[in-house]
Amino acid sequence: MKLAVFSDSHGDSEKMLDIVARTRPDMIVHLGDGERDVIELRERFPDIALRAVSGNCDFRTAKPETELFEVEGVKFFITHGHLFGVKSTRAKLIEQAVRRGAGVAMYGHTHCAQLLETDRFMLLNPGSCGACASPSYAAVTVESGECKAEIIDL
Repeated sequence: MKLAVFSDSHGDSEKMLDIVARTRPDMIVHLGDGERDVIELRERFPDIALRAVSGNCDFRTAKPETELFEVEGVKFFITHGHLFGVKSTRAKLIEQAVRRGAGVAMYGHTHCAQLLETDRFMLLNPGSCGACASPSYAAVTVESGECKAEIIDL
């Protein structure tokens, strides 16, 4: 299964929409700070599964602040990251993800892409896909219980 992971689009959805149209992932994940962009993704690609959490700049949203879901035997914990102080440390985020049984934690908020992998855990920040100095997103593949990720510069 292919996942396209985005964060911090902040109303600049064109790159994100183009990527989804070109790559046709099985699932789209948006890690917050793009409430209107998530609505646009749902409208434009109703046939693609979509998971989204709210960010610190998403106001009056019904989206959860965290979510736990499973894809082909891999558990994902997703959040925007501001609730866990990810600009200072990722320790609280990792602790929450592990406590919930996740093998992958994905977050945004910092606008800086990051991929850290061990043999038992993956921490992924796709960076910001919006208007910023170094826009990026992440392509994630889950196959037979194994997860691989790549950060792609835009």
